[in-house]
Amino acid sequence: MAAFEYPGYEADVALSKQVLERMERLSKALQKLQNGWDSIVIDASGGDGDVELSVDHKGRLISLSLAEGCTQRYTNLALEELINATLRDAVAAAAEEDLAIDESLDIEDAVVDTV
Repeated sequence: MAAFEYPGYEADVALSKQVLERMERLSKALQKLQNGWDSIVIDASGGDGDVELSVDHKGRLISLSLAEGCTQRYTNLALEELINATLRDAVAAAAEEDLAIDESLDIEDAVVDTV
């Protein structure tokens, strides 16, 4: 027995190794999720291209572009409705892609282990 060993030392070493391996698997799984989420950018267009926008995986607006002259072609309420409808469609598409990524990576299988 070395100076730093104690009764049950080997069992503690084995348990520590298991915990470290589990943490590494969890870290890899979480990195895959993050990479999947970062890859989601939904581009949407409404009103025959008068409104173009992009959202990320959380549905946050990344960009919004209005075609030249659309503020004269639409009333303020019509333009608001067009922007909101386009944004709503983009957010729904982002949520679907986000869910697909979440389901494709089964985190529980990567983490669950008997100790």
